[in-house]
Amino acid sequence: MNASITFTLNGSASNPIDFSNPWSNFASTGGVSPFPPFVYEGIKPSPNYVFPSITTVPAAFRPNFKLGITQSWNLSLEQSFGQQFVMHLAYVGAESFHQATTVDQNPGGFVCPPGSVVNPNNCDDVRSTYPNFSRIIQVQPAATSSYNALQAGIEKRFSHGLQFQSNFTWSHTFDVGGSGDPSFESSVSDPHDIGHDHGPSSLNYPIVSVSNFLYESPSLNGHNVFMKNILGTWQISGLVTLQSGSPFTVNGGNGNNNSGFQINQDRADLTGEPFNVRQGGKSNWLNHYFNPGAFKQNAAGTPGNSPKFLLQGVPIKTIDLGIAKSWYYRERYRLQFRWEAFNAFNHPSFGQPDSNPPTPDPNSPNSIPPDSTFGKITSIGSIAPRVMQGALKLTF
Repeated sequence: MNASITFTLNGSASNPIDFSNPWSNFASTGGVSPFPPFVYEGIKPSPNYVFPSITTVPAAFRPNFKLGITQSWNLSLEQSFGQQFVMHLAYVGAESFHQATTVDQNPGGFVCPPGSVVNPNNCDDVRSTYPNFSRIIQVQPAATSSYNALQAGIEKRFSHGLQFQSNFTWSHTFDVGGSGDPSFESSVSDPHDIGHDHGPSSLNYPIVSVSNFLYESPSLNGHNVFMKNILGTWQISGLVTLQSGSPFTVNGGNGNNNSGFQINQDRADLTGEPFNVRQGGKSNWLNHYFNPGAFKQNAAGTPGNSPKFLLQGVPIKTIDLGIAKSWYYRERYRLQFRWEAFNAFNHPSFGQPDSNPPTPDPNSPNSIPPDSTFGKITSIGSIAPRVMQGALKLTF
């Protein structure tokens, strides 16, 4: 096995990194670069180097690793109506195989006293396969993904001062794992069964509708200078975005480690009750975005049976507007005024609801404590409230 030493350079306000000589303040290498051709002899491991106990292997590739393949297909229909309108309708599909995914080859597991029930409170959570190692993250070509979508659009070419374009996508995306990059993902949730992570993708936004328009008022060239310069040739533009909210997972118990796998990606168990997502008026679904009774902490020793990214957050609705006007003088000078408003109607953006089931009451394991925020939205989303900006530009 080949191994290499890892170096981390950390700077601070009192001890910044000198980018002209970044190793100058690095004491462990004597202030010199440890890489060839300036290897610091004092840190070269010997052939009999003994690794410290509980070594972590953050990334390793499976033997005979192969690159993934993707198959895609589509069927589309386009039709024009006169000289101004064009419509298109398409089905788009794709399937990927042998995609990279990360799997912990040394997961934890509960070791319990003889005859006792598996329980994090009375069992030891240990990594028994390779006791002298912590995580051993292996990148495997074992994931799949699929995408199926209906795409529709209509476009009006610029005429009579108006143009617009509108596109609509209805899709579903499934996958196993995610990026397959060990820098961002520790492991699939169940290292003993990669298929446990087959479900909706983190990129699954079933409904996406994006429309834009531009309207230019008449130039009023046949009117007097006042009418032409004040009322003529104003441009109004807009961008309307309507889409499903971000997908999210309902997590498992004990810090997402009720399974004992030490992956911290457990998911809740389903109870069989309906999800009832976003029911009733706003005041109701802010406090009950989904039915908390539909989920419970996963059973000890198991990773949970609810699919990943099972629910969608609050839909996104934003409208951006802009208005512009240009004035010309002697064909050489132009003064342009612009005013833009993002999220012009100040539509509220809501964060993800609390998706962590509370610790159950031993006397009533399926009840939800009254002070629990499980299923409630308590934060704002990523879309900022209305922002406006204006500008004047002189061109000569």
